[in-house]
Amino acid sequence: MNIDPWKLRAMPSALRDEYLRRGWWNDSTLGRMQLDNLAARPDLEFRIWSPTHPQRASFGDVRRLALRFAAGLKARGIQPGDAVGVYVPNSIEGAIGMMSVPMMGAIIVPVAPYYGFRELKSILRRSRARVLVTSESPAGGRLEAIA
Repeated sequence: MNIDPWKLRAMPSALRDEYLRRGWWNDSTLGRMQLDNLAARPDLEFRIWSPTHPQRASFGDVRRLALRFAAGLKARGIQPGDAVGVYVPNSIEGAIGMMSVPMMGAIIVPVAPYYGFRELKSILRRSRARVLVTSESPAGGRLEAIA
């Protein structure tokens, strides 16, 4: 049996209407909500906690960089609906990678940065990710073995 992992069940229309009526749902996307929230308070400080490399930026800077990164993914052929693996540590770059994918309508496949080669390869294969976003050579530098 070949099951498409990205085929989602449609929500029953009566349930959708009820959620809309009660204000529990709207037709916005995760990417749109991220863009709107970052734009609403561009001077607010965005912080990354890390015991070794704490970072700070403004919401406006994060929004600008995420949009730029999303444009880069699009320029490389990534389209809405494509799966994108994101394998990054806790950092501004990681946050930008995680935000940029839904901003362009692609499907984010978050991969914990402490996973090893076998786990990474399995997740990418099963998710059918078209690209892997990373900030350093993951899985012991054996990326050529994943392709």
